[in-house]
Amino acid sequence: MLDFGPKSARVLIAEKKADGNFDILGAGDTAAQGMKDGEFAHLGDAVECVVEAVRKAERSSGLAIQRLYYNFDDPGMEGVWSRGGKSLSGEGEIRRQDVEDARKTAERLVGHFEKNIVYSKVISSVIDGRDAVEDPVGVFGRNLEVSAYILLARSKHCEAWWKLFERAHLERGVPVISAWSAALGVLNKENRQKKSAVFDIDFDFLNALVFINDKISDSRTILTQELSAQKVGERVMEWLKEFTAQDAELESVWVTGELSENEKILSQVRNSVGLPVERGVPLGVSRIHEPRFSSIAGLIHAADEMEKRIPILDRDKGIFVNVKERTLSFLNEYF
Repeated sequence: MLDFGPKSARVLIAEKKADGNFDILGAGDTAAQGMKDGEFAHLGDAVECVVEAVRKAERSSGLAIQRLYYNFDDPGMEGVWSRGGKSLSGEGEIRRQDVEDARKTAERLVGHFEKNIVYSKVISSVIDGRDAVEDPVGVFGRNLEVSAYILLARSKHCEAWWKLFERAHLERGVPVISAWSAALGVLNKENRQKKSAVFDIDFDFLNALVFINDKISDSRTILTQELSAQKVGERVMEWLKEFTAQDAELESVWVTGELSENEKILSQVRNSVGLPVERGVPLGVSRIHEPRFSSIAGLIHAADEMEKRIPILDRDKGIFVNVKERTLSFLNEYF
């Protein structure tokens, strides 16, 4: 797992235990190079930075990494809603593939040659124009229409990441939206089903999202490097007002990341909303207990979900290394 921040690049190798929690088997970090304002300013320096962190993690664990999951951010990322449909032959039973076909139609409607889809999830479905259901699989109907939330990143930014892994002689990295990682890192299974706003506040990015049923239904992202703590707090409050105006059913607010330890920011948020505000800390990963590690802790959970869907040589050990085949991410990334 790779987290490339403004100050350091950090690589972790983790093992899943019988109780579902994770042990850190190896770690490596190095001072960040080659990245400025969320962009690759010098790709060669960034490659050296990642290679050094990988080598340190491999030496400390005694394991060889062949695929790396990494937290992905893009200053130009945008979230859009799109609808797609599928007509069934007669009144048939809706299958998972029918939902996927409808989702892909929704994706095509927002497709753009300058942008890549990096996240796509069906949030709601309507059968025969009248019956709204959360999960249509197994229901009978003639027509299916889905509403999907889609995140688009700039193609050139995605390509820069491809080149980084190619030059580092690593199997292509598997991207995970860092806002999603942060949510997975701090919310337990029960809270993942509730409708919550999650704010991941780091020294490079401020990511915010509305999270329900393990899905993102709204999101925002900006660079924070040039903003004061007060300005960051004001932007959090501004977005929180937008989220609550759009959805009065929000049940809680979570603040995590490096700058969530700033009491001024946390107080600003707590004083501005009539909802419980919690400081999110990493769950289920040994030796990682501080908010600044939430995103990489969540990346471990995301990698675990992805690894369940592909063959793995060390399945009995649960180690995220030595994987032969590429993965189709459960986040539906299309890199």
